Amino acid sequence: MNQDLAEAYHGLGHIRLKQNQTEKALEPYQEAIKREPYNQAFHYNLATAYRRLNRMKEARDQMKYFQETKAYQDTVQRQRKELQKNPKNVLLYAQLAETHLAVNNINEAIEAYQTAITLQPSFVISHNNLGAIYTQQGKFEKAIDSFQKVVQLDKSTAEPYLQLGWIYARQQKYDLAESYLQQASQQDPKLTSALQGLGEIYIQQGNLEKAIDSYVKLVKVHPTESQAWLRLGILRINANQPSEAIDDFKKVIEIDPKSAVPVTIWPGYTPI
Repeated sequence: MNQDLAEAYHGLGHIRLKQNQTEKALEPYQEAIKREPYNQAFHYNLATAYRRLNRMKEARDQMKYFQETKAYQDTVQRQRKELQKNPKNVLLYAQLAETHLAVNNINEAIEAYQTAITLQPSFVISHNNLGAIYTQQGKFEKAIDSFQKVVQLDKSTAEPYLQLGWIYARQQKYDLAESYLQQASQQDPKLTSALQGLGEIYIQQGNLEKAIDSYVKLVKVHPTESQAWLRLGILRINANQPSEAIDDFKKVIEIDPKSAVPVTIWPGYTPI
């Protein structure tokens, strides 16, 4: 439907351009691009209209979009020709999806990944990348399904566990979040985001002891993470551990002497 409307708007713009109603051609061309932004002809003809109106900056911008869109469409066409020769090659579908993602053509990327999964249901790359796309779109149930399939197919990497943990944390399903983040941390004990995620969900649950423990583990594996030391210090203040908190804030200052953050928390701090 959008494509049909886009062609209709483009046709209207083209008629107005040929009738020397150049100013009136702009709006339908713009509407066509809004509905079908990856059509190189739309950008080229809008650039032509801007040139006729001597609006050279807009004309140059549209020519840039035309060149980028043409390069994108040329790549897609080349990849589709390869797929005609190798219609069951799931890696080619993944490459096609990446080409679509590079220009933010999300719907086409999803379709390419889904086609790869139809051909090969165990294709981990497609499940994982679909999970990432759905997460960005806020389609968390679809993302969960995708990442759980990744976990079923490949239990050796931390990333899908991490993503599931973060999604469940956003949904305030803290028990599930904790379980998946712990599994991510087991897969990769140095994974900063897993330890940080555990610390944050323990804070949400009001479990300062476990939150402190997570940040202690974090600063042990990443001792130069000043923000982790700062977070640990704040947690220790809340847990009534002032002497340990002071040590943590000193560490922040040691790592980042110009840091102004501890000043508001530790009034006794005086920059040297």
